[in-house]
Amino acid sequence: MLNDHKSRQAEEQEVRRGAPLARSGFYWVNQASGSAIQLRKYKPTDLPRVLEIEASAFSPTFTYPRRQFQELHRKYSDGFLVAELPEKGVIGYVIGYVSEGAGELDSVAIDPAFEGLGAGKKLLLTTLDSFRNHGAKKATLEVHTLNARAMHFFQKLGFKTIGTVPSFYAIGVDAYRMQLEL
Repeated sequence: MLNDHKSRQAEEQEVRRGAPLARSGFYWVNQASGSAIQLRKYKPTDLPRVLEIEASAFSPTFTYPRRQFQELHRKYSDGFLVAELPEKGVIGYVIGYVSEGAGELDSVAIDPAFEGLGAGKKLLLTTLDSFRNHGAKKATLEVHTLNARAMHFFQKLGFKTIGTVPSFYAIGVDAYRMQLEL
C-alpha cells in the first residue's frame, strides 16, 4: 500500500503548493520544526494508542470502538497506516481502501497535541497515491456536517462536497459526502 517512490514532478508540485515537508527516504521531515514523521502499516500493538488518539480527536458520540478498529484491520490491513515521530510514537492514523473502483477514506485522526506537523496531510497523500496505484479514479469520504475544520482540510487537498448523507452517524446525524477525482 505504501508508495515508497514519489515522482520528482509530484514533489515539485508539493513545493509549489507551499508544502512545508520534504521527503527523506521513508520519513517526512517538517522543515520548520525538523520533526521526522514516519509512515508505516498499523500493527495490532498500536491499538491502545490509536484508541487514545480516537478519543482525543472525536467526541464520544463519534468514536470507533475497539472491535471496529480490529475489524477494519482484518478487512483492510494494507490501508491502515499510522504516522509516528521518533521518541513520541504513534501520533495519527488513516484507514482507506479501494472498493468498486473508488478509494474510500474510512477514518483519519491526528493526536491534537501533534496537529500542524503535516502528519495528516502525509497520511492522506500516501493513501491517495495508493488508491491511484490500485486503479481508483476517485476518492470519497464522509464528514460530519458541523465539522468545518475537517471539511476545510479536505477541500485544501482538492475534495469537493457532492451531497449529504442523511443519518450517516448512528445517532441520526447527517454527513457531507466529499469526493476527489484522482
